[in-house]
Amino acid sequence: MSIGSRTLCVVVCGAGPAADVGQLVELAQAEGWSVFVVASPSALPFLDVEKVEALTGSPVLSAHRAPSEPRAGSAAKSTAVIVAPATFNTVNKLAMGAADTYALGVLAEAVGLGIPVVVVPFVNTVLASRLPYRRAVEQLRAEGVTVLDGHPDQGGDEARAAFPWERALRLASPAVRVGVTGHVNLTPETAVLVREAIRAVLTPYTQEGFIGVSCLAAGADTIFAEAVLALGGRLEVIIPASDYGRGRGDGFDRLVGAASRVRVMPYEVSGRIAYEAANNALLESCDRLVAVWDGRSAVDQGGTAAVVESATSRGMPVERIWPEGAARG
Repeated sequence: MSIGSRTLCVVVCGAGPAADVGQLVELAQAEGWSVFVVASPSALPFLDVEKVEALTGSPVLSAHRAPSEPRAGSAAKSTAVIVAPATFNTVNKLAMGAADTYALGVLAEAVGLGIPVVVVPFVNTVLASRLPYRRAVEQLRAEGVTVLDGHPDQGGDEARAAFPWERALRLASPAVRVGVTGHVNLTPETAVLVREAIRAVLTPYTQEGFIGVSCLAAGADTIFAEAVLALGGRLEVIIPASDYGRGRGDGFDRLVGAASRVRVMPYEVSGRIAYEAANNALLESCDRLVAVWDGRSAVDQGGTAAVVESATSRGMPVERIWPEGAARG
């Protein structure tokens, strides 16, 4: 997954801030999201549908398609979902599992798939005090849905202006996932240079948190993994085969033990096929790639150049590192 391929589904319900959903669309697009909007039937009178469609480049979806029409706007294709504004009815029905509108059907599917869902209620304090509503909020949170505290709809334009579009986007944005590929045979002097360069590339992600993904090959992969942990990031490891890393003395076992997630590919013995599969899994799980690469053409499909080529073909941003004076041993 590349940054440009992150897709945000915005579900809009019938309340005052719905008219301002373009603010959320523009905020998300500025951060590289593709956005489409789903509207409940009661939201449509609040929306300038033509304006929203011009912003997103996609139709506003509000009803189930006819059997002859192509499917569009599936929750399964979304990286995250924001429900804003969410009404009293929507919060209660979503918790109950109701799907009597297209919008609720999209939301039910998203929750079931485990897609990050952020609900931003626009519910006045009287309705928010009701026991069914409070139970609904608790139930949604128990299912992993992020529900902001109720945003009172008392105060008219002032409350509408204070609606937390930006906060909702922050909560929906997953940590940036940075993968690595690189040469294993770096000279000791080059390893020092590469370590400094990797830290410089990763440091900007430390403020909001990031995940580093590595196959823990010797050389660049291992240096990257150490830098991720040193900078406070979470490390995820993809191991190409069951026998991979046995007997290594470069901290392999320590890094595996420090990882927040370890995935072992379904191969018993390391080799070209296992390496290609691990590299493909790494690219599928990342937003961007750090490549410690001397710029030479690919020799085999499991090599650094081939991984860079595959990442580029996916539209994934690639940060190439090869400091002046670097050399392979």
